[in-house]
Amino acid sequence: MEITSFVLGMLTMVATLIVTAIVLGMVKISKLTKEQDSLHQLCAAIESDLRKEIDHIYRAMQSDNQDLWRQFETAGKDITMVEKTLMNQIEETKRYIDSRIDKVAAKGTKQVING
Repeated sequence: MEITSFVLGMLTMVATLIVTAIVLGMVKISKLTKEQDSLHQLCAAIESDLRKEIDHIYRAMQSDNQDLWRQFETAGKDITMVEKTLMNQIEETKRYIDSRIDKVAAKGTKQVING
């Protein structure tokens, strides 16, 4: 009977240790599952914030790009207007010089005839 009691006592101790190990394992698994869930939520929040920031930067770059093209177009129009003004002034100067040359040539012809 002593051996049977000893064996039963040992088996009870082993069973208690196994049940304790199982319970501790379940508690750790539960804690790790909660921690994993909170990490997933944190990653999702970070990803969402990152996407919003990237979209904001992309929109700002598009706006800057559009502003830059508008400035290029305005500068091109200004350059064209200056070019037209200069061409008009050159044409007026040519006409003035031609008229002066014609006058001088006409006076020179009169003097040669009169002379």
